[in-house]
Amino acid sequence: MPAYAVTCKCGERFQVEEEHLGQLITCWRCKRVLKLKSPLAAPSQYIHVEKPGRTAGERLAGWMQRLRRGIESSWSIAETPRRPLSMAAKVLTLAAWIVLGGSLAAALFMRGLGDRFLPATLLLFSGRWIFALPVVGVLALAVFVRRAVLFPGLLAVPVVLFGLMDFHTGWRTRLPAAKGLPIRVVTVNVGEQARIPDEFLSYLNGWRADIVAIQECGPVLPEKLRLMPGWHTHRSEGLCLVSRFPIRAAEVMDRASLDRVRSDTDSQVGGAGFVVRYMLDTPAGPLGFTNLHLETARKGLETLLDGFDFERFSANAEIRAIEARRAREWVDGGVIPMIVAGDFNAPAESRNIRDNWSDLTNAFGVSGSGFGATKYNGWIRLRIDHVLYTSGVRASRSRVGGDMGSDHRPLIVDLRILERVDDR
Repeated sequence: MPAYAVTCKCGERFQVEEEHLGQLITCWRCKRVLKLKSPLAAPSQYIHVEKPGRTAGERLAGWMQRLRRGIESSWSIAETPRRPLSMAAKVLTLAAWIVLGGSLAAALFMRGLGDRFLPATLLLFSGRWIFALPVVGVLALAVFVRRAVLFPGLLAVPVVLFGLMDFHTGWRTRLPAAKGLPIRVVTVNVGEQARIPDEFLSYLNGWRADIVAIQECGPVLPEKLRLMPGWHTHRSEGLCLVSRFPIRAAEVMDRASLDRVRSDTDSQVGGAGFVVRYMLDTPAGPLGFTNLHLETARKGLETLLDGFDFERFSANAEIRAIEARRAREWVDGGVIPMIVAGDFNAPAESRNIRDNWSDLTNAFGVSGSGFGATKYNGWIRLRIDHVLYTSGVRASRSRVGGDMGSDHRPLIVDLRILERVDDR
């Protein structure tokens, strides 16, 4: 009896005998229902017959079944009796799951031990965009080698973007803005650039800021600031504040505890962080504001170039942890509501940030979009400059400004001081 080769649209081939012509069969791969007919009758070898309408429960069950098959096929690298996997498909499948597991492990390792353990701290302050490269490679190869590998590859995308690279969508900026006094806060580490004082007024006008916190403020810039009408200024220990609102009080954090730690260790481990707390007189009432510049981890990570001096790294980590605790205690003694701005020298995933500042809201975390890198150092891009705030303040938008000639970019944040309720 004559036999015919029938090819489904998905590419699957069947061998059918003449007596089966006119019958319906189901393709095992794509689940199409095919009506067989003689290839002499028409160019096509099958007719696609639409399935009868299904209930919502049946459609959901079908989707779940296909999802389960996709997971099983992408996980298994064993040969199937119907369609054996090539060596390239096996290797790519294994690589995809390794990339997913490695990305998740790196994110947990960095967030759990960063600022405490040297390898995790090195990962915390590295260019974490390199973790996106294997994900892109797996997804690109999956399209040509085995599409089932797209499943673990796509799972790795949010792990790398949100877990490792600290990406933000900025969806909250589409919500209605809170009612209250609008103010714009800018924080920037100018790095004592010689040309910045001459150009600072143009930057200030371009930002349209109400409060500007400056770190590494050299001796020339304060003289320029005093000549600007309509602004109130203050400088102490390399920190400058420029405010449209009158500065009613300014207090510098006592550094005695830090100096004692430094005296017991090598001076190269750091300990140059400074914190100044202010009280500003705004139309919405007294506002607390803190400008700070905390110690960098670079002096501890430089041990990689000096023969892995772990004692020096530990001493730097201890000073940075003490600084963060003391700075937070100093902030708590100020006026509420309080805004804290400056160069924290730590990403948002840092243990020092999470242990000491997690109860404050990170403005870019709730109102920024993208990666928000403020520190540029070769191939490394990090967000180590932050604006935090307590209750009574809301952020509506955050963005990173342009290049000023420093290795830091200004962080520009739009805030609202909420209306205060009289308890009497």
